[in-house]
Amino acid sequence: VEVDVDEGRYLRLMAMLSGPMIEKEQRRYSLPGGLTLEVNSVDPQLDTGFFYAEVEFSSEESAHAWTPSGALTSYLSHEVTGQPGESMAAYWERTRE
Repeated sequence: VEVDVDEGRYLRLMAMLSGPMIEKEQRRYSLPGGLTLEVNSVDPQLDTGFFYAEVEFSSEESAHAWTPSGALTSYLSHEVTGQPGESMAAYWERTRE
């Protein structure tokens, strides 16, 4: 879930964390059909850092119907959505608690 927060709310939320905030840098690339590829670097300065990519869809049905083409086929071939241990919450538990 993404929400806009003002500086005051941001500082209050940061104070609730039990460990350092996860750093995430994102780049976006336009794809055919009006889709956007989001490539994320998570905690790049840490040994636990990793990259992941995702494409956002308007519905679960359209996500399942989509097949990457060309060079993206191998780049986006390892789907982990919904797999245990692959969420940002699971990463937090592994690296922050």
